[in-house]
Amino acid sequence: MTASSGILMHSMLCRRGGAARVATLLHNELCAPEMPYRVVRSTEYDDSDPLLPEEGQCQCITTAPARSLFSEPCDVLHLHSTCDWQRLLSDAQRFSQVVITLHDASLLTGGCPFPLACSGWKDGCSDPCPRGYPYAAARQAALRGALEKLCAVSAVQMVSPSLWLKKMAGQAVSGIPCHVIPNGVEDTFFTEGKNAARKRLGIAAAARVILMLAHGGQQAAYKAGEQWEGLWRSVRGRRDIICIMAGGDSCRTEERLLVLPYLDRRHLSLVLTAADLLVYPTLADNHPLVVLEAFSAGTPVVAFAEGGVPEQIDRKTGRLVQPGNWPAMTEQILHLTADRTGLKKMGEAARTCWLNRFTARRMAQDYVRLYHRHGQSAE
Repeated sequence: MTASSGILMHSMLCRRGGAARVATLLHNELCAPEMPYRVVRSTEYDDSDPLLPEEGQCQCITTAPARSLFSEPCDVLHLHSTCDWQRLLSDAQRFSQVVITLHDASLLTGGCPFPLACSGWKDGCSDPCPRGYPYAAARQAALRGALEKLCAVSAVQMVSPSLWLKKMAGQAVSGIPCHVIPNGVEDTFFTEGKNAARKRLGIAAAARVILMLAHGGQQAAYKAGEQWEGLWRSVRGRRDIICIMAGGDSCRTEERLLVLPYLDRRHLSLVLTAADLLVYPTLADNHPLVVLEAFSAGTPVVAFAEGGVPEQIDRKTGRLVQPGNWPAMTEQILHLTADRTGLKKMGEAARTCWLNRFTARRMAQDYVRLYHRHGQSAE
């Protein structure tokens, strides 16, 4: 790929969700002066909020899904997400080079982003789907057919942010090369520091602050949102612990509990920096950005060892708990928050881990190398 090459970066949404966030970060990094590529960003829906500032350089071209999605002449089409993979893959046939980043398993299944215990992603989906997705077998077969047609006319490469999902893709669609490029995020550390962040939130400097965070908040099924209150009850006997729950649509305060709605980047930075520990009891995940954002803010993470999460967290930067083991999660929260010195060292290690492994710039550079190799192989 040359400096004059065009890249069309496509996601279903413009701003919300991990796929849109990665597409935005890549767009902004690739538009930097030292990487002067022509990058066009397209989406299917405009979910921007006029009350929130635009993020960086990202300006989205919104196109109705009923029409052909791609009118911009570009050399590389980079797909992140869509409401209609079959239509998207059909439209993609006009491009000689196509990169597909797998943010979840929806392209491998009949509709579900995370199959959990179901093996339909590799053995074939069944009708009726045990998880309730309509026409799962037919949809999965149609997607596999659309992928085959695309591969017949275009050079296709897949990317997974985690080795966990790469292995799934290798079993489900073995004929398409798949590379691991871990996600990266920008710096989310609140520049005035932890004590200043706590002061903004009305939290005492000496408090131990745990944070539970997910898009959807306590309604986030894959993040066990319905269990957050129970988890808080299991640790609130320690009078020095304060809990923040964020990401839903409500805002309220109770004794030592602060519930916040979906946060923009500025307020996300504030709560991540104010926290001593991100508590992330995920039930299904690929390579979650929130873990990396916590690291960037110097906040360690305790999480269920699901999906690609063990590829992010080690004992220097947090703790992994067997999925579904709520007593063990409670024990880790109490143990970690009781050791302020150890927690501080863990936070420093998390920040260093982000700097060395999970910056947005590193992610963009990895993709540039892939684009370049992809272009050479296509030629």
